[in-house]
Amino acid sequence: MKYIMNTNLPPTEKPELFSFSFQITGFLKEFVKLTLFDGSGSLLTKSYEKLELSLPRGLYQLHIQSNENVVQKLIRLNGNYEEKVKSESSYSSITGEFLTSSHEYYSKTADHWSKHATIKNKEQLSSSLFIFFRYPDKETKSKQKNATKSLGRSFILLNKERKLLYGLHKTNIKEDLETGWMAFHAPLEPGIYYLVYLGRNKREIPLFVFTDWQTQLFITFKKTPIFQTTRLLIFKPNHQVPNKSERVEMDALLQKMQNGIFYVPPSILKRFANGQLENPVFAMAICYAYFLCGKNKYDNLIKLIIENLQSLIYKNFESSDLKAILLLAALHFKKEIPYLEVNFPCMFLPGMKIIIEQASIHSDKIVLKDIAENIVPWLKNDSIWTSYKPLKHLLSDSLDVPLYSVLTDSPAYEGDLSFSSYEGADSYDEADGNDGSGRDYGSKSYYTKTFSSFESELIDWIGQSIANQLSIKSEIKPSIEELALQFQITPIMVTERVQQLNDLSFRELSRVVPSYFTITNQRVNSENLKDNIQFLLDNH
Repeated sequence: MKYIMNTNLPPTEKPELFSFSFQITGFLKEFVKLTLFDGSGSLLTKSYEKLELSLPRGLYQLHIQSNENVVQKLIRLNGNYEEKVKSESSYSSITGEFLTSSHEYYSKTADHWSKHATIKNKEQLSSSLFIFFRYPDKETKSKQKNATKSLGRSFILLNKERKLLYGLHKTNIKEDLETGWMAFHAPLEPGIYYLVYLGRNKREIPLFVFTDWQTQLFITFKKTPIFQTTRLLIFKPNHQVPNKSERVEMDALLQKMQNGIFYVPPSILKRFANGQLENPVFAMAICYAYFLCGKNKYDNLIKLIIENLQSLIYKNFESSDLKAILLLAALHFKKEIPYLEVNFPCMFLPGMKIIIEQASIHSDKIVLKDIAENIVPWLKNDSIWTSYKPLKHLLSDSLDVPLYSVLTDSPAYEGDLSFSSYEGADSYDEADGNDGSGRDYGSKSYYTKTFSSFESELIDWIGQSIANQLSIKSEIKPSIEELALQFQITPIMVTERVQQLNDLSFRELSRVVPSYFTITNQRVNSENLKDNIQFLLDNH
């Protein structure tokens, strides 16, 4: 038991001490953080699950943090104090007994369709992908204006070659428009897949399917998908009863990571290190959280977890997340950086970021290629999971059939196609598909044109940032490597942007960096930019 001196007392006065005990009970108690302050607001101590110490008489403030919930409790200490508080349940897109958001009409449905395919596949495959969309509850669903629309209406699934596999439409899904849920379950070969949302705020999410496992994706909706609520879990299909407590523990860990808190309860570390838990994605989350917390108390356990992880997914060695974890381990244990080729994105955003960061430092060891490199300028940062704006040249040109036919293979989509395709209108009359602008949103020609023409920007933000910097006159000439490190991208990406800038005309350059090409300084900044571009190309 700790003893903390009250520094406000006179030095000659001996304080009277009382025992202070505060403990969290119930499920997920190890994830509840307790922080104790004295009456003046100074931090005294902090810990997870329980606090036990000796304190002098006085006023104290206790903060009880359980993921998104923070409760403040004032305690006036006049004698020995002991209290036990049951941990509160949390909100999540997943279904679990401990979660207040788990309504029976969602949890039973998700459980059923995770075990029954909505896609009929003649091949006997042991790996699969399960997607479950839902509203917070059926009451919220009933208040939505577009209540008769399918939740999957703007989603498609691409394979590793970025060829269309499925549209999440009526023939491929099961849904209930009244209570507000949609389920998609397809047996798939192991490997990388891409879920693409083609609605108002387009987004793509990479999903890795592991050999003999089912990857599960959960998203909560209101009017549109709330991508910040995205949860990815993994489930062993041949298990009759999934480990429900494990699912909720994993969700609690992911929630902390999304809130920027990297903490793994020691008991979970020990269970994974001892081989008591066998869940690859849970193990990955543990590794990320441990390495990013910056501590080394349980290094011996994390080494065992990495070994167990590698044995669990030995058939899936191409996983970008596994590569990112091996890279983090090398940095943590101060080992030699391994040579890594990363061809597709990590599922975890921290993994993607560490690879990008280290590729800018160790360009000879870490190589980003193909889509893993192309998505870097378009990454989104509102979730623990990797997502990004879909790329025109990696999406529409790769589809074998028109997107119009993919997303309209069901009567549910007739007349409401434009809501997903048109990003410019904030609102319009959904009954007739017209916002008053004269555009015929319900027509096939407009719809097809919109989907085939993603953002056609002259150059991305990385190129614009490089152009801005190169337009400024400086006695110190920049290098490709320095720019890569500054913008946390690879040297190859810097070289490509510099070459792009070199190929642009003056008129085009003025569109890239308009603030630097005013009437008074356009000649000077243009010369600076061209000189620096030429210097970089000559010395690369």
